[in-house]
Amino acid sequence: MEIIVCKSCEKKQHKENKFCQECGAQLRCLSCSSEIVLGALFCIECGVKIGSNSSNSQSKNTFEFNETRESRTIKAEFSNEIGEKLTETLSQVVSSKFENKQIGGKSVHSNSQNNDGAEGDEFTEDTGYEDVGANNGKKSSYKSNESGINVIFKYSDGKLKLNELRLKANSKSDYASRLTYLAILFYDENERGAMPKSVLVDLLKSAGLYDGNYRSWFSRCKDITKNEEGLEFTIPSREKAKKYLIEINNPSLGCKWSLGDSTRRKSSKSSGNTEDKSKPSTSRGRSSTSDPAGSLLNDIDFKPKGRKSLKDFWDEHASNSSLEKNLLFVYYFEKILKIGSIGINHIYTAYKEVGEKLPGNLYRSLRNTESKKGWIKSNGINDITVTTRGENAAEFELIPKTE
Repeated sequence: MEIIVCKSCEKKQHKENKFCQECGAQLRCLSCSSEIVLGALFCIECGVKIGSNSSNSQSKNTFEFNETRESRTIKAEFSNEIGEKLTETLSQVVSSKFENKQIGGKSVHSNSQNNDGAEGDEFTEDTGYEDVGANNGKKSSYKSNESGINVIFKYSDGKLKLNELRLKANSKSDYASRLTYLAILFYDENERGAMPKSVLVDLLKSAGLYDGNYRSWFSRCKDITKNEEGLEFTIPSREKAKKYLIEINNPSLGCKWSLGDSTRRKSSKSSGNTEDKSKPSTSRGRSSTSDPAGSLLNDIDFKPKGRKSLKDFWDEHASNSSLEKNLLFVYYFEKILKIGSIGINHIYTAYKEVGEKLPGNLYRSLRNTESKKGWIKSNGINDITVTTRGENAAEFELIPKTE
């Protein structure tokens, strides 16, 4: 039997498979059956868009929604195939009224669709944002298009990863619920069908959001269909996901909570202190309560077949400081295991794997590895890479010299 290797997860399988049996990635063009080039948006043989089985899907349609000063302008481009699925949703957007209205200079928010959150200060989906920018009370106009959701997520090593951390959330619970809706939207708009719950759980765990509060909210959530095939949208949940996507693309909206922020700012509320607690503490010897500590990942294979194990790699290098250890771990994940999105949880897990003592503040230690040594570069808590200087240090400076 002839085999083919999935370029996303490296799973070996039957050559005739059009989709990977392990991660679901598309392997062959649905129109001409040619092998898909990794990262390509269109088939290099017939020109059909990846995920489509007809060249007709290349036809582009433009939807423009121009409103008055009391509203906003939306513009979107999509193919015929996507257009058929969005017809009902777009019709409702055009005919619906805004839930947020201004009365006497204050914003009044309707709670008619916010019945699935917990009571009190527990899990809630209220964004806490007014729909009016800081431009003398005028509404801001901004654009959203169908490709916007593909900026927020990406596939790496066969797993769904969060690429854009600023989801314009108001709290940790709001962040988790937004991430849920947006992840299902990503699956839906990329024609992957129902989203497996296991994929969503892995995504939430990697972000440190899969806790008891979230599970309680998710079990009560009524506007996401849960069945054996996976998770799918109802009409209200699709509209909510589209609303979140528009807010993310709106530069006039701030981001009150993101990954790495403290879930509560008790001191600022009780004492009136306006200091931003989401920033790391600058006090020597004390770690900020907002700094993430990292958590254990159980799905990493540190003894990969055909590649060097972490223990063997560790034994070949000499490291005296936590900064040097951080570099070696990031280097191993990126260069040996070929992991595309490396986060603080990966580094935490590596320390545990080799039996090394963790730094007092792992987040601060990683920041120092970047700012003081220049060995790594961080674009966020879940996007750490090795710099050229770091490669040289790992490959030449941290290897003991043999006499």
